[in-house]
Amino acid sequence: PSADQIYLDGRAEDSQISRGTVYRNLGLLSASGQISNVKVPAADRPQVPVVRTSPTGPVVWVAGIRPDERVRTLPRTRLLLELGIGKD
Repeated sequence: PSADQIYLDGRAEDSQISRGTVYRNLGLLSASGQISNVKVPAADRPQVPVVRTSPTGPVVWVAGIRPDERVRTLPRTRLLLELGIGKD
């Protein structure tokens, strides 16, 4: 199932669960075999843009895949960096 489907299923059982809780726990769900990780084939990795919080920080976006929930925009967001993918 997709992360969105896991969130919707979780909301059906617990109306207080947040999307962030689901996204932060995707690793645990994957390790337990409940979901599959999205994998980028090794041969494709050099061509797939990745955005990190710093040069060695955590990945917050793999191009073409939903950004990490921890970096979503909120009503209190004051600065927004818009990134796009284009062909040269």
